[in-house]
Amino acid sequence: MRMVKLTALAGAAALCLSLLTACNEDASSMMPSPSPMPPATTEDAATPETPATPAATPETDMGYTASGLTRVLDGFVAYESGTAGGSLKAAMAAADVVRYTAQYGKGHAEEIRTDAEAWKNGLDADKKALLDENWPDICYTAKSITADPEKTKDMLADAGVNADFAGVDLETASACVDTLNEVFGSVQQ
Repeated sequence: MRMVKLTALAGAAALCLSLLTACNEDASSMMPSPSPMPPATTEDAATPETPATPAATPETDMGYTASGLTRVLDGFVAYESGTAGGSLKAAMAAADVVRYTAQYGKGHAEEIRTDAEAWKNGLDADKKALLDENWPDICYTAKSITADPEKTKDMLADAGVNADFAGVDLETASACVDTLNEVFGSVQQ
């Protein structure tokens, strides 16, 4: 009788351990990709008079830079589409590219094209395949944000993006996403 209880207890402990391991693996796969700019929270969300902006860093104080764009683009290949949380990660990446290009893209279309081409050419084959897989969802979501941020608000909130896009230069962001679309493989919009 005692042996049966010990066996049952050991089995229950093994089951709990396997569940904890599985939950930990699921949670780590759903962790957001490193974001080039921290998402705005409800505490620092913008009012209509003052749009949300990324936290000041030496990079943001300098305006558009190739390394700033690279940090945004790296988010495009930091996950696999079709995996748990893939659509949420695409939404986060789309929001990041819209925020960055809305703030720094004006007058930098050719630099963005050149820097995006250099970034893409520097990817290994696996990362290029990820970009090919992920870009259509990122592009579609980014264009949706620039077309009507209010319609994407709930989806972005599900992804943990609470930024208010009111008052940001969505026209510039849209043009920059079009430029990236030309570089990364045209997606029908």
